[in-house]
Amino acid sequence: MAMRKTDLETRRRCAGAKSVKIGHCTCCLPRTVLLFILLNCITIAMERPGIESASKERMFLNISGYVFSAVFLVEMLFKVLTLGLFFGSESYCRSAWNVVDGSLVVASLVDIVVSMTPASHSKMLGILKVLRLMRTLRPLRVVKRAPKLKLAMEALITAVKPVGNILLVCCAFIFFYAILGLQLFKGKFYTCRGEYIDDITNKTDCLSANYRWEQKDFNFDSLPQALISLFVMYSKDGWVTLMYDGLDAVGVDQQPVINHNEWMLLFFISFMIVSFFLLDMFIGVMVDTFHNCQKQQKKLAAEAKNRSQCGAGAPGEAEVPQQTPYQASYSRMRLSIHTLCTSHQLDLFMAVLIFISVLIMAVEHYQQPLYIKKLTEYSHYVFTSILVIEVLLKLVAFGVLRFLRNSWNLMDLVVVLVSIMSIVLNLMRVSQHIPVNPTILRVSRVLRLAQVLKAKRIRVLLTTIIKTLSQVGNICLLFLFFFSIYATLGVEFFGQLECIEDDLCLGLNEYVNFKHFGMALFTLFLVCTGDNWSVIMMDTLKQCRPGECSHYLMWVSPIYFIAFVVIAQFVLANLVVAVIVQAMEDSNQVKEEGVSRVSAANLVVSGTSDPIYLL
Repeated sequence: MAMRKTDLETRRRCAGAKSVKIGHCTCCLPRTVLLFILLNCITIAMERPGIESASKERMFLNISGYVFSAVFLVEMLFKVLTLGLFFGSESYCRSAWNVVDGSLVVASLVDIVVSMTPASHSKMLGILKVLRLMRTLRPLRVVKRAPKLKLAMEALITAVKPVGNILLVCCAFIFFYAILGLQLFKGKFYTCRGEYIDDITNKTDCLSANYRWEQKDFNFDSLPQALISLFVMYSKDGWVTLMYDGLDAVGVDQQPVINHNEWMLLFFISFMIVSFFLLDMFIGVMVDTFHNCQKQQKKLAAEAKNRSQCGAGAPGEAEVPQQTPYQASYSRMRLSIHTLCTSHQLDLFMAVLIFISVLIMAVEHYQQPLYIKKLTEYSHYVFTSILVIEVLLKLVAFGVLRFLRNSWNLMDLVVVLVSIMSIVLNLMRVSQHIPVNPTILRVSRVLRLAQVLKAKRIRVLLTTIIKTLSQVGNICLLFLFFFSIYATLGVEFFGQLECIEDDLCLGLNEYVNFKHFGMALFTLFLVCTGDNWSVIMMDTLKQCRPGECSHYLMWVSPIYFIAFVVIAQFVLANLVVAVIVQAMEDSNQVKEEGVSRVSAANLVVSGTSDPIYLL
């Protein structure tokens, strides 16, 4: 495709605008765009159904939407002119992120155009609003700027294929049981609602008594209903109630009888047993996928490091300096104290002592006898004295600086100081003259239990957890993006639902709803924990009657909640497990390498680490 000279000059000027030639445009442009993305997300979170069309808030949101759309359109045109649209190795459409941004910009422009036309009240406006809400995907662009966050996102993208295979297996499994449940329970999940139903045996008796013959929320009357019911069982939410409904089912138009057919237990128990194995497959796939992604990233980093060192020559291995250990100049008595403080017997003795101390603290209770109060008080004195002796011995053995260099010693010192302070304040009885209640200091005695973490194996696990905090934080950021998108969609879909007197909600209430962004986030958090999410989904279906809300909510609601549960509980939550497992494997490798280095060098530099006194 031929390019005119003027177009070429225009592109060169745009490319120059993105370089450091014009001030700090390279740094300012991305930061400015990210700032507008953040502000756009805030304004989208402010959207809710109850805003009046003539209010100042609605005017502010509309104007801000126009401004953000204009800014993102200018950014899109700027990149298209600089990189080209289709042709070229770095053209605009070559990047998936750019394609997503361009699609969102186009959707925003279409929404603005339609909202300004007389047809803005048509049914298509709801769909266009959903497209406008997809602009919340823009914060995901920060992923490529954070390597660890990018690793988590790459693990998610890479896991699409294996997770898709597992989903196919799960769908086939659920589909098989849905067909079986359809044959066993269709038309049987009904019950009579009334005051006196002991003599009711069928639908005719129920209606003749002016009672209500109601269908249960989860049933097997059709294939879609059976699939939804089985997925609720698969998520372990309310499966016991479904099982009891199956055991009580008698026949079509027949009133349920408790434990009418106990053989139906085989249907539900076998489904739950197989679902446990399928759920574990999700964990295995996410662990393996994250491991492969991190392995590939380490390989690329090692290749880049080798290329940077190419031609410089292989650096020779430095010999480990042989130095005299710091305790070599100790006197015989101080060396004996050092040997005691570094012995395994002392750690074992202190662990047993701390365990006994915690047990004695657990004996305390309300309206306890006087002897228990005396026992806990005197034992506190004894345990504090022993801890003081241990700290003093370690100060003598390692010296003040080397003692304070160890974080575990600092924890012991804090526990001792707090214990001594609580004893002094209790004996002086000055609780009325100080702003701090001495009881709070007494409660801090439970910190002694943290000293058990000094055990070598427990320390390895604790170190692993600390190392995973950054990666888990990145995954939590992904959770936040995911939650914000679903919360915005939830406000759009279910913000106008109201519970009525003749059909009360069982999950939605004044504290759990989708009326605004904050409550939607809280509601989705409850759904993510598996707390009664199926009842919330059924409430969104019961309160959506024809003519009262959008017609497409009858099929959008199940898709919305099921997709959220799959992504949140089965994918992202298992990605956290994958991060922890990979961190444990890395810590074991580092441990083996450290042992080999210590074997090669019997002594290390004093003041940095101590092979005798393990940190």
